[in-house]
Amino acid sequence: MIVTHLPDDSATKTAMREGDWSEAEYMSAFTVNQLLLVRADLRGMFGGQQWSPPLVKSPQQRIADEANRQQASSWNAHVTAQMRNAQLALEGR
Repeated sequence: MIVTHLPDDSATKTAMREGDWSEAEYMSAFTVNQLLLVRADLRGMFGGQQWSPPLVKSPQQRIADEANRQQASSWNAHVTAQMRNAQLALEGR
């Protein structure tokens, strides 16, 4: 009962979310990200150099991004190896 009344930014609640952000932190990051994207759009609209802003990501989002990068790298290595083997087969090796 006491745990449910702890602040969302307490260490206990954060641990219960496995280190991830509270809903308020997600909403703040969403707002910051939207402002960054609007700035990037305005910059492009008024002749500035194209800019991809670094978006604010939660710990869980960063973990998911890393897992996706590793999966993509694994698939890339797999497809490259298949293409290399196909090329060798065509060359008669």
